[in-house]
Amino acid sequence: MKKLKGKIIATTAIAVAITMSASLTGCVTLNKKDINQTVSTVNISKSKSFCDEFGDFANEVVEEKITKMDLIVAYLNTGYSYVQQGYTYSQVFDMLSDALVENAVVTQYAMTYVLKSKVGDNSINLATYKAKSTDKERYEYLLGGEESKGVLSAKYSVNSSLNNVLDSYEKNY
Repeated sequence: MKKLKGKIIATTAIAVAITMSASLTGCVTLNKKDINQTVSTVNISKSKSFCDEFGDFANEVVEEKITKMDLIVAYLNTGYSYVQQGYTYSQVFDMLSDALVENAVVTQYAMTYVLKSKVGDNSINLATYKAKSTDKERYEYLLGGEESKGVLSAKYSVNSSLNNVLDSYEKNY
């Protein structure tokens, strides 16, 4: 009888483990889909004022999608301090959404302005720019190539910022 109870308990435990494993896998998949959902899409090339100024370059604007993950990262970065100052979560997420959209708009205008300027003074070739397959390659091309002073300076700034953040966390802990 004891052996039968042991087998029943073992079988039940295995069944529970398999069921939980299958259901948790589904949750992880759903969470990944949920966190990568697009909250907002930014593409300034559709506005009349943009087309009036940069019409020839409207097709070169890279549409930016702002995801739930972007909002969460922004909240963890600065949003929680607004909540501590008395803002509601709704106000904070509205402010963060607005800031992310504004950053995307500024980035799109800046990229288009630099592209128009560099094509205008013949320092880059538009066909070569268009042939680049990734945003990273296009940014590097606009800045003068992978080993150019502009690219190296940008990489240094990013790495320096990350290092400073890590150093400050290290001091706290």
